[in-house]
Amino acid sequence: MRTGADYRAALRDGRRVWVMGEGVIDDVTTHPATRAMVDEYVAWYDLHFDPEWVDVLLSPPGENEGLGPMSPRRAPATSAPWGGASRRRRF
Repeated sequence: MRTGADYRAALRDGRRVWVMGEGVIDDVTTHPATRAMVDEYVAWYDLHFDPEWVDVLLSPPGENEGLGPMSPRRAPATSAPWGGASRRRRF
């Protein structure tokens, strides 16, 4: 498992990201438009090493699994949030 510092360092690999209204940015870990999200992921990785959270986050299979592995019991009538093609607005 990587640490938050490992994750942040991995993002500094020379990638170039386009930010609307600004163009290409060189470092997603320091740019104001992306820094907060990077910080959230860094905190998530670091939680895996926090003794108070390790039993919750790294529990054996079948224990404390939360909602992640659960599947829906039946498929929704439509995957479109507006009710499907028949209810789309026509312009």
